[in-house]
Amino acid sequence: MSQNQCPVHGHGESKRRWMSTEELFKEANEITIVHNHQPYKLRVTKNGKLILTK
Repeated sequence: MSQNQCPVHGHGESKRRWMSTEELFKEANEITIVHNHQPYKLRVTKNGKLILTK
């Protein structure tokens, strides 16, 4: 499936990029995303939930 297709419904979505959490996190539990020069932490909890903090 291409990165421009919805992984759930399979239809094309030209302005969105889809990525699985497995692909995004690899073997880590936390990643840092920089948005407008500000770091944000995205982490996976023990219960499998995603938490985004500044």
